Amino acid sequence: MTQVGARALQSSRGFCLISTRDSAETPVALNRWICNDRDSAGTGSLCVSYAVNAITGDIIRLFYRTYNALGHGFLETIYASALEHELRKAGHDVAREFAVRVMYDGVELGFHRLDLVVDRAVVVEVKAAPALPPVARRQLYNYLRATSLEVGLLLHYGPEPRFQRIHVPNRAASATNVG
Repeated sequence: MTQVGARALQSSRGFCLISTRDSAETPVALNRWICNDRDSAGTGSLCVSYAVNAITGDIIRLFYRTYNALGHGFLETIYASALEHELRKAGHDVAREFAVRVMYDGVELGFHRLDLVVDRAVVVEVKAAPALPPVARRQLYNYLRATSLEVGLLLHYGPEPRFQRIHVPNRAASATNVG
């Protein structure tokens, strides 16, 4: 993560944010984890670092800011550009149209482009259709499976703003697909 005053380290339990945002400008490790009973599929425990939760909180807050300013009716690229702009202003590292390899049985099948990857920790998929397509959640789920990332946000700039947060434990993904 190239966020001003912060950097990410990958640990055996996920991403841990080391920040220098306190008043003394000394590093503070945010290595606590929030654990819920079930993951998005309802099959196991969900543990996400406070750092990732802070990032998703910022993304959601800025999603509503951009929605309130632009309203409904633009193409997805307009909303993604506005969100990227706001995230960068807030100090986040944002990769746009991020290419990831899709692998099968050790063979590269091709590349897929993710709308946004924020702080090398959260995949963001932007939708702007009047109704959220039923396959949108599964699409984000597969994007997460194709990377080493575990948290994704589906942001719907429809007639009413909506978001979904998805967590996918990625035990076998390689870190070469992100970064």
